[in-house]
Amino acid sequence: MENYLNKSINDRIDELIDLQGDSNKKIVFTVGNTRVSDSSSYYLTPIRFIDNLLISGIVLFSETEGSIVFNLLDGKVDFIFVDCEKKSKNNKSGFFNIERLSVELIKKSKLYFYKGNDVTVDSIDSFIFQFYKSSNQLLGGKNILVVGIGNVGFKIALKLVERGVNVFLKSRDYSKAKLLADTINLIKPSETISNVKVYSTDQEYNTVILSHLKPLIDNDDIVNSLNTGSLIIDVGKGCLTNNQINLLNDKNVVSYRLDIGETFINQIKVTLSGIKKFNIPKSKKLSIGYSIIEPGIIGKENDVVVDSIENPKVIYGICNGIGGLKTNINKSEIFKEIRNE
Repeated sequence: MENYLNKSINDRIDELIDLQGDSNKKIVFTVGNTRVSDSSSYYLTPIRFIDNLLISGIVLFSETEGSIVFNLLDGKVDFIFVDCEKKSKNNKSGFFNIERLSVELIKKSKLYFYKGNDVTVDSIDSFIFQFYKSSNQLLGGKNILVVGIGNVGFKIALKLVERGVNVFLKSRDYSKAKLLADTINLIKPSETISNVKVYSTDQEYNTVILSHLKPLIDNDDIVNSLNTGSLIIDVGKGCLTNNQINLLNDKNVVSYRLDIGETFINQIKVTLSGIKKFNIPKSKKLSIGYSIIEPGIIGKENDVVVDSIENPKVIYGICNGIGGLKTNINKSEIFKEIRNE
């Protein structure tokens, strides 16, 4: 395995560098991980050209693979994005943590992190919204069935019910489906009139989301019940049996395999632009007897809230000491004091 992985990564790096040429394009390499039920080995993701970025990646299934990949990538690519979700287990070596591994091994390339499941959920949400928007429809009132209610299934169910979707959950464990449906109904906004129920064969569904790990023959009945114009999304990229695919084709129901690429690439672009960076608010004690603080800090009485403690240009207010701001304060005089300081 090691020899094949070494060659795969080195060949991909060489390909990216050749494509980069003399341009100012930066190379981004993503390293993902996922939960599997067997001893799967790595697979590479396609190369994408986006603005000034060349993006490729790999999905890993063990820390052994991770060690090889990180050592080969470090210093050869500009940015490395690592999936920080703790969701991976290998049958031979047990649970593994590529976030920790990347921090230990990456010393030269710039390291960033992302949450793979959240990217997937955002992609599903965007996909369904755009699908119905293209025919001037909204999601409110639609009946959507989620099959497989692990991390992704639960999160998308909550997201969709908040949009006004009537969500139905299906699991081989009925008690689990009932518990999670009750949980979402409990925590969703009380003003949201749509709710979550357990799967019923009597219900017609506009959309079916398959988020389990492998094909299920049990889904034959669901596929048979769909009408032309229905939407079915294979989130796991392998949730449909050959027979189910044939059934969908016979019924002229288009099935989609979810591609998180666009959503993930937008997240990468925003992260690298610095727009999404969250800065911890700072404070600075002044010799004139009070502090200047940035928005987000609950200040003491007479602390001055400014846009930036390094180069203050705006005073937002003077703290009253109990979480609010004083009124009728001469900001111009205080600003002079701060600038003189």
